[in-house]
Amino acid sequence: MDRLFSTFREFGLPYEGANELVSNFLREDIFKPGSMMVRIGEVNRRIYFIESGMIRHFVPKPRKDITPWILTENNIAVMPDSFFDQVPAKENMQALEKTITRSITFQELKEIIRLHPEFDEHEKVIYRHYRELGENIRREIGGLNDDEKYLWLLDKQPQVAARASNSVICSYLDITPNMLAAVKRRMAGKR
Repeated sequence: MDRLFSTFREFGLPYEGANELVSNFLREDIFKPGSMMVRIGEVNRRIYFIESGMIRHFVPKPRKDITPWILTENNIAVMPDSFFDQVPAKENMQALEKTITRSITFQELKEIIRLHPEFDEHEKVIYRHYRELGENIRREIGGLNDDEKYLWLLDKQPQVAARASNSVICSYLDITPNMLAAVKRRMAGKR
């Protein structure tokens, strides 16, 4: 749990007693590969800290899923609009491999804020960060060609490049399987 509180400190957790307070509410969740954590139309009722594993948000489409983001260890997995506003999700959240998380419910978070109002600002920082995350990724790779997109992935998220399936990488980078294979061959030829 030290990694969880280290991540919280990066978000400016407001005071030293926070670790004990939050620990009282956390539960461990273990997801098998392919497990759906939240489905489109459901309300995201838990916020997850990823201790190990990999999670993606995606929208299924007939030809190819659209994956706006993939998260690995030491990240908070949440559908910001669905969780913080308690409205139906517009994306699915899925474990891509065995994933171990620590989580709290929306109601538990509100109870923490009621007991310690300074947590309200912390909640807003997390909301803004993860709401903007997907937008930033799309903006960064939006104008790149297929080779540049894969280089971006190797640079920014090497753990995803190493662990995600080719179909998930294709849906994340918005490239076809044939193009991904060609990019990987070109990269291998340059070594």
